[in-house]
Amino acid sequence: MLPLYVWITVFVGRYHDKQWNDYLGEIFIISPLVVLGAIALIQLLALSLFRTTASHATFRLAVVNAKGEPANRVTLLRRWAIVWLGLFVPMSFVALLIKRAEGIAFICALVLLVLWTSAAVYAAIVPNRGLHDRLAGTWVVRR
Repeated sequence: MLPLYVWITVFVGRYHDKQWNDYLGEIFIISPLVVLGAIALIQLLALSLFRTTASHATFRLAVVNAKGEPANRVTLLRRWAIVWLGLFVPMSFVALLIKRAEGIAFICALVLLVLWTSAAVYAAIVPNRGLHDRLAGTWVVRR
């Protein structure tokens, strides 16, 4: 749901009444991206140092490989990159297109929303093996 929130904020902020929204709109557009960036960096730091994230530790979950062993740091970082770069790279691309080709940017954003929503639904149906886990060759299990 977070990507949906970000895109709604971006487009409402971008296309709403420009007279009052120039400054506030930029704040509303930048704020979710700053929050997402902070979460991504905190997770990257936690994975690099502790091989786990706060959410995994809180819910007593572990990420394992195909052999059932704890996933190594490289695999965890690859899993992290699939999730976060898969979010930030398309968002950055669409943000660059907004100023040049608004129609194309809007269509790209809708396509990305459909893909992200599909991945979220899939992750809800199969919580221990989301798309990013399939691509990284990992499973989420209880400790």
